[in-house]
Amino acid sequence: MNNAELKEYLSDKIDTNHKHTFLLLEAIREQTTKTNGRVNTMEVKLWEVVRDEASHVINCPNVPLIKALQDENQEIRIIKKYPKVALGILVFFVVGALFAVYLGYSRVDNELDTIKARQGLILNEKTSPMKK
Repeated sequence: MNNAELKEYLSDKIDTNHKHTFLLLEAIREQTTKTNGRVNTMEVKLWEVVRDEASHVINCPNVPLIKALQDENQEIRIIKKYPKVALGILVFFVVGALFAVYLGYSRVDNELDTIKARQGLILNEKTSPMKK
């Protein structure tokens, strides 16, 4: 094999490798283009989600419900934070209610005693000889 044949052989090999490398690079470029297209689509969707999330805080339709739940939760937190005070208030109202029931019962009992006494007077007047 002389130099010209060697040069021709090596040139063919280099050209074949170059074509193969070019085909591989072209396949990589096509795949990268597809991937970049999908990534760009996802970036647009992500941007829309971030934008919608930022505006959702302002335009949320559940704000009144959330505020009501926060108020209710605050009442529960106060009871949990001060259980002795809450129990004291509850006992106070129960004792007050029992006292009010006792006073009402006493008044009714006194009124019944008064009515019985009047009935006794009326019955005594009817049974005793009438004075004219």
